[in-house]
This record gives sequence, C-alpha cells and structure tokens, in this order.
Amino acid sequence: KRTPSLSGKLSRADVRMRTELSERGHDPATWVPYEDALLALSDRLGPCYSRRIKLEFGAFTDWNKGRLSDVSDVVQS
Repeated sequence: KRTPSLSGKLSRADVRMRTELSERGHDPATWVPYEDALLALSDRLGPCYSRRIKLEFGAFTDWNKGRLSDVSDVVQS
C-alpha cells in the first residue's frame, strides 16, 4: 500500500507465474497472487513485525548447483 508502483510489478510477476505453471502442467488458478499473499502475511504478523519480506524458495541455489527445482515441491512447502 505504501509503494503503489510495486502493485504493477507484482501483477506482472503473477501473470508470468501463472503462465509458467500452465506450461508445466499445473493449474494456474491455484496460484495465490503475490499482493494477496503479502497482505495476508502482513495482517497475520501484525504491526510490530518487520515490513521488509524476502520471498525465497531455493531455486537459484539449486540452479547454481546444477539441480532442478520442482514446482510441486515449492507449492507444497
């Protein structure tokens, strides 16, 4: 909410992720939009928790080590 330009970036990232999920045979309708997920997390953690959140699921580390990241593993975690 404090950074309106971020909303557009998150929306574009959501489109890319839904496309990627569809290309890999997953149902893109199961994707929870980034902005919705971040707002829900913020509401759950309350005002005393840090507002800087980094989303990480380990794919970059896997790719650097020559391993494959499986979308279904990420979705389950």
